[in-house]
Amino acid sequence: MESARQRYGSVDYRNATGILRDVLVATVNESYEPELARITVPTAMVWGEGDHDVPLTSARRAAALLSTTPDITVVADCGHLVPTSRPEALVDAVLGMLS
Repeated sequence: MESARQRYGSVDYRNATGILRDVLVATVNESYEPELARITVPTAMVWGEGDHDVPLTSARRAAALLSTTPDITVVADCGHLVPTSRPEALVDAVLGMLS
């Protein structure tokens, strides 16, 4: 079973062991659907086009649960870590929402 986990699990999952792996699994499987439905303020979502950990389809599913229509910015040439990979794109999206 562990060989299958090492072969098919995410990088984070493969690197985690023991209780840290249990925490990671619990966190990844959390659902925020009730909380998303209660959001009524303008919302910006900034997503890396190449995010394989949480793909853009997840952002679109989350956006559909909001009571307002969010601005979704898809950052080209970026994966999961927009704040560290393309911080300028995140700043631009936040400033755009504030203006």
